Amino acid sequence: MGYPTFSLGDKWEPTDANAVGLWKITSVNLSGTVTNIANCFTSSFTNYRIMVNFTSISANQFVYLQFSNGGVVDANANYVYATNVVNGVGATASMSSTTNTGIILGYGGTANTNAASTLDVFQPKVLGRTYGHSQRWEYDSANFVARTGGFLKDQITSFDGFAIGVGGANTLGGTIQVFGYRN
Repeated sequence: MGYPTFSLGDKWEPTDANAVGLWKITSVNLSGTVTNIANCFTSSFTNYRIMVNFTSISANQFVYLQFSNGGVVDANANYVYATNVVNGVGATASMSSTTNTGIILGYGGTANTNAASTLDVFQPKVLGRTYGHSQRWEYDSANFVARTGGFLKDQITSFDGFAIGVGGANTLGGTIQVFGYRN
């Protein structure tokens, strides 16, 4: 997979153009109970942005993200996260875990299929701990809900991909886009 490069004489100077921005790596349809995006983290980038637009969720369930290597999901219970939640009527709550098997992106259900998540993921391909922050919004027929939080994969390893899924035999629909922050 190639990324745009620029040469002298182009509209931008090469040193400027090659040093800026987010570069789109892939766009994948979210379908079924789990969608695995393999080989999207490479040595070409250190940090990444993941954007997920949910268009359908078959039942009320938590939506989660797990990192993977070679398409094999890491479900070890060492995902650490903390999230603050605010809804449209001003109620607040928080969620946290130090021993979860994935990062909770939010709670999905058939009434709130208008939902999106954005994650900035730091150093997944670098040998060490992968960490980042996430934002999610969702709307059901009664409330707007916003979530923001941080996460850590408390394990010294590196990853080349991730999976997004929902519990049980429930299904998700939508689009996942992955971007690399230019080094």
